[in-house]
Amino acid sequence: MLPVSGDWIPFENGVFRTPTRKAHFFIEEWQKKAFSPVVTYLRVNESPQGSPELAAKYPLMAVQRKLARSIHSSHGMNEWILEVQRNKPNVMIHPQDAQQRRIKHGDWAIVFNQRGEHRAIAVVTTHIKRGVVSLDNGWWEQQGGSSSHVTNDAVEALGTGHCCNSTLVDVRAEG
Repeated sequence: MLPVSGDWIPFENGVFRTPTRKAHFFIEEWQKKAFSPVVTYLRVNESPQGSPELAAKYPLMAVQRKLARSIHSSHGMNEWILEVQRNKPNVMIHPQDAQQRRIKHGDWAIVFNQRGEHRAIAVVTTHIKRGVVSLDNGWWEQQGGSSSHVTNDAVEALGTGHCCNSTLVDVRAEG
């Protein structure tokens, strides 16, 4: 992610990633799948706005990112890939969030919520928004733990996949 100077306007050039390259406000494909065909905002259930009581306990939104080292957990123990890539799970956290929790860059940290815990090395960076942490996807137990331990198992309303990017957590330094 690169810093943006000035006001950022998505699709400022008027070209959209749609079949017609135009903005769509009525989507027939959604109607065929029994969704409302009119584009509306769908609030994420597990979020500071969607569940403020839970966010009081777990104030950070967790998102997950895929890694070049594996496909989910497949190839997770491939020695050559482990030699070339880093061999530890990471959690990206904004400097202000890290400082508030007394977490330093390179420290082992515990990402946790009511579902469980995930152990990872803190990557303190301004490349992540304050209030959000990014978890590496696809780590095994013996490699530090799985982000699945904290992941929201609900089904997304629109994408109908699991809500791995709709998960509230907190982070603490290990030890």
